[in-house]
Amino acid sequence: MCAVAPLDGGLEDFRRAIADIPEILEASRLTGKTDCLLRLVVPPVEVDDAAYQKLIACHDFADVSSFTSMEKLR
Repeated sequence: MCAVAPLDGGLEDFRRAIADIPEILEASRLTGKTDCLLRLVVPPVEVDDAAYQKLIACHDFADVSSFTSMEKLR
């Protein structure tokens, strides 16, 4: 999971930017401090870093935080 807070550019610019990153399976707009939550599938850490580099290269962000799921509980 990756929580992002895009800077200026608007939602449509952000949608276009993330459309070109196949590792992003889902993107949801949220309420609160974090604007969007992205679900990525990136098995090896090298793929995770490559997806992260694509994401930060395509848009300006106030904040990007990533989380790794250790186990699916349900």
